[in-house]
Amino acid sequence: MAGTVIDTTDTTFALTVVKVPGPVLAVFRAEWSDVCRALDPVLVEVARSTRAA
Repeated sequence: MAGTVIDTTDTTFALTVVKVPGPVLAVFRAEWSDVCRALDPVLVEVARSTRAA
């Protein structure tokens, strides 16, 4: 997911999500969850289509 989806932490959340101009889709997920991992391709596609718009 490099380039379209980024990981953030408690420390970097304000800089990578809150203070970024424009829309942001924040997804809270669990690495161990098959359902969360299954959504990764969908999130990448949303990020790509939004970036192109």
